[in-house]
Amino acid sequence: DLHLSLRRQRQMCIRDRLYLRCDVSGFDGTIWEITLDEEAGKAWVYKPEFRSSTEYPASFTPERVRFGKELPYTGAFLSNVLDRSTGALTSDIEGLAAPSLTGTCKIQANSTPMS
Repeated sequence: DLHLSLRRQRQMCIRDRLYLRCDVSGFDGTIWEITLDEEAGKAWVYKPEFRSSTEYPASFTPERVRFGKELPYTGAFLSNVLDRSTGALTSDIEGLAAPSLTGTCKIQANSTPMS
Protein backbone atom coordinates (compact mmCIF):
# COMPACT_ATOMS: atom_id res chain seq x y z
CA ASP A 1 0.00 0.00 0.00
CA LEU A 2 1.54 3.31 -1.13
CA HIS A 3 -0.02 5.36 1.67
CA LEU A 4 1.37 3.04 4.34
CA SER A 5 4.83 3.23 2.75
CA LEU A 6 4.74 7.04 2.68
CA ARG A 7 3.57 7.18 6.29
CA ARG A 8 6.44 4.91 7.42
CA GLN A 9 8.93 7.00 5.47
CA ARG A 10 7.70 10.19 7.15
CA GLN A 11 7.91 8.57 10.59
CA MET A 12 11.52 7.59 9.88
CA CYS A 13 12.29 11.23 8.99
CA ILE A 14 11.21 12.45 12.42
CA ARG A 15 14.18 12.82 14.72
CA ASP A 16 14.28 13.95 18.27
CA ARG A 17 15.72 17.42 18.26
CA LEU A 18 15.95 19.96 21.01
CA TYR A 19 15.38 23.62 20.15
CA LEU A 20 16.80 26.18 22.57
CA ARG A 21 16.65 29.96 22.77
CA CYS A 22 19.74 31.31 24.51
CA ASP A 23 20.09 34.78 25.99
CA VAL A 24 23.72 35.78 25.67
CA SER A 25 23.01 39.39 26.58
CA GLY A 26 26.43 39.78 28.14
CA PHE A 27 27.59 39.97 24.53
CA ASP A 28 25.74 42.83 22.80
CA GLY A 29 22.33 41.63 23.96
CA THR A 30 22.15 38.90 21.36
CA ILE A 31 19.97 35.83 21.26
CA TRP A 32 21.20 32.53 19.85
CA GLU A 33 18.87 29.81 18.65
CA ILE A 34 20.44 26.38 19.07
CA THR A 35 19.22 23.10 17.63
CA LEU A 36 20.66 19.91 19.11
CA ASP A 37 20.38 16.51 17.41
CA GLU A 38 21.85 13.79 19.59
CA GLU A 39 21.24 11.03 17.05
CA ALA A 40 23.19 12.91 14.36
CA GLY A 41 25.84 14.17 16.82
CA LYS A 42 25.36 17.75 15.65
CA ALA A 43 24.45 21.20 16.88
CA TRP A 44 23.35 24.19 14.84
CA VAL A 45 23.67 27.73 16.14
CA TYR A 46 21.61 30.44 14.46
CA LYS A 47 22.71 33.99 15.21
CA PRO A 48 19.99 36.41 14.09
CA GLU A 49 22.34 39.39 13.89
CA PHE A 50 24.31 37.56 11.18
CA ARG A 51 21.23 35.86 9.68
CA SER A 52 23.20 32.66 9.41
CA SER A 53 23.42 29.23 10.97
CA THR A 54 26.61 27.29 11.73
CA GLU A 55 26.78 23.51 12.06
CA TYR A 56 29.06 21.96 14.69
CA PRO A 57 29.97 18.39 15.59
CA ALA A 58 28.57 17.70 19.08
CA SER A 59 29.10 15.21 21.89
CA PHE A 60 26.33 14.43 24.36
CA THR A 61 26.49 13.16 27.93
CA PRO A 62 23.65 13.12 30.46
CA GLU A 63 25.17 16.24 32.08
CA ARG A 64 26.48 18.31 29.16
CA VAL A 65 26.48 18.94 25.45
CA ARG A 66 29.79 20.04 23.94
CA PHE A 67 30.02 21.47 20.44
CA GLY A 68 32.64 23.45 18.61
CA LYS A 69 35.18 23.49 15.83
CA GLU A 70 38.49 24.90 14.70
CA LEU A 71 38.29 28.48 13.45
CA PRO A 72 39.75 28.91 9.96
CA TYR A 73 43.12 30.66 9.58
CA THR A 74 43.55 31.24 13.33
CA GLY A 75 44.61 27.94 14.88
CA ALA A 76 42.00 28.73 17.56
CA PHE A 77 39.16 26.43 18.63
CA LEU A 78 35.61 27.54 19.47
CA SER A 79 34.26 25.48 22.36
CA ASN A 80 30.65 25.64 23.58
CA VAL A 81 29.37 23.76 26.62
CA LEU A 82 25.70 23.54 27.56
CA ASP A 83 24.79 22.30 31.04
CA ARG A 84 21.68 20.16 30.52
CA SER A 85 20.33 20.58 34.05
CA THR A 86 20.59 24.37 34.36
CA GLY A 87 20.60 25.58 30.75
CA ALA A 88 23.85 27.47 31.34
CA LEU A 89 25.89 27.99 28.17
CA THR A 90 29.60 28.82 28.12
CA SER A 91 31.43 29.66 24.93
CA ASP A 92 35.22 29.99 24.78
CA ILE A 93 37.67 30.57 21.98
CA GLU A 94 40.79 28.62 22.92
CA GLY A 95 43.92 30.14 21.44
CA LEU A 96 42.71 33.73 21.18
CA ALA A 97 42.64 36.38 23.88
CA ALA A 98 38.84 36.63 23.75
CA PRO A 99 36.64 36.74 26.86
CA SER A 100 34.32 33.84 27.60
CA LEU A 101 30.69 34.22 26.62
CA THR A 102 28.00 32.98 28.99
CA GLY A 103 24.26 32.73 28.60
CA THR A 104 21.11 30.96 29.72
CA CYS A 105 19.12 28.68 27.43
CA LYS A 106 15.45 27.67 27.56
CA ILE A 107 13.84 24.81 25.69
CA GLN A 108 11.47 25.93 22.93
CA ALA A 109 10.49 22.51 21.51
CA ASN A 110 11.54 18.87 21.80
CA SER A 111 11.02 17.41 18.35
CA THR A 112 9.81 18.25 14.88
CA PRO A 113 9.41 16.55 11.51
CA MET A 114 12.35 17.04 9.19
CA SER A 115 11.68 18.29 5.67
